[in-house]
Parts: sequence; structure tokens; C-alpha cells
Amino acid sequence: MGDVLNILYIINKAFFKKANLVLNPKNSMHISKNDGRFEDSTSHQRDTVINMCTFMRLGRKYQTQDELERKKQLMEKRNRMIMNGEL
Repeated sequence: MGDVLNILYIINKAFFKKANLVLNPKNSMHISKNDGRFEDSTSHQRDTVINMCTFMRLGRKYQTQDELERKKQLMEKRNRMIMNGEL
């Protein structure tokens, strides 16, 4: 995987105004309106964790029976290795 490049194409002044309104950190609540500092509760790290959990839940929801059986076998193998002091 490589870096991701985000490019916004400014179509016209109306688009620029709307994009500035939506993407401005103060308007997107990344900057606290109470004290003007960075709002930790809306950080990118928090958003990433929420998205990961959502994708994991979706992935689990759509697992096939074969995938569930393979997962069970791997978990049992890992538990045996832990009990034998191999991990």
C-alpha cells in the first residue's frame, strides 16, 4: 500500500464556500467552541477506531460456515500453544 493523496477540485466560488464551511476544523468540531483547543473526542484516531470496529462487525456478520470453522480451529491451536508455553 502507498500513500493516499486527497485532491479537492475547486469548481467554483459556491463550491469553495460550501467546502470551506464543511471542512473547516472549527466547523467540523475538531476545534472546541468552549476553549478553542483541539477536541480530543473528535480526533482522527478515535474515528479510525470506530471505523475499524464497524468493519470488523460487518466482517463477522457475513462470515461463511467454513470461515467460522477455520477460525475456531485457529483459536484452539493458539490456546494449546499458550497452555504449552509455546507463545
